[in-house]
Amino acid sequence: MAPTPLTRSEILGTECSPSQPEIRAVCVSSLNGSATLEGTSGSLGNANDTRVLSTLRAWADVVLVGAGTVRAENYGGVQLNPEQRQHRRAQGQAETPPLAVITGAAEMDTTSRFFRHNTTPPIVITGADNAHTSAEFAAAGAELLLLEDLSIDHAITALRERGYHRISIEGGPSVYGHVLAQGLIDYLHLSLAPVITPMDQPLFSYPAASTRLQLDAVHHDEEDYLFTRYRLPRT
Repeated sequence: MAPTPLTRSEILGTECSPSQPEIRAVCVSSLNGSATLEGTSGSLGNANDTRVLSTLRAWADVVLVGAGTVRAENYGGVQLNPEQRQHRRAQGQAETPPLAVITGAAEMDTTSRFFRHNTTPPIVITGADNAHTSAEFAAAGAELLLLEDLSIDHAITALRERGYHRISIEGGPSVYGHVLAQGLIDYLHLSLAPVITPMDQPLFSYPAASTRLQLDAVHHDEEDYLFTRYRLPRT
């Protein structure tokens, strides 16, 4: 039997206006901090963890993810149910948020699900020195954002300049680590799977810097998963 579903309010807590800039990161780990099991984060989750991910996608104007995660998880475009799409329309949001990938090398398979299985054109964010890939990505139906100085910070700025106020970040470990170390996110949604696993890779892999968070909410389900929401304190 599937666990009792978490509600949108349990997952998100207090929601600000869609026009207010806000960044949330969503992730799952084993109890010993591994980001993956047998190579994917999806193998760690359950139905409620999937619901957390889907709810953050339904909340967001854009979903930002690293290229390594796109490849490892075989990403396709965001899929929302009719109720979620209707809620977004009522708030003045597009029916489905695009996926935005940040990539240094701009070496992506344009026949992959990321490009072929979506209802909203994906966004590829890369350095200006990869301008020669413009035609290839355009032919695959993607929007290309070229940044003079490629970084997570500048990618977020570029997305906000295009009207994407709500940003949901889905990894991977280096992206999570960077946004936490730089204090770029407002909330961290961390699901904890009730397992100890081989350490495929740590959930956060940016430079070792201490980041203090405040617990905003915690829920659990019948399968012994914990669903936490942490807030980054603002001075």
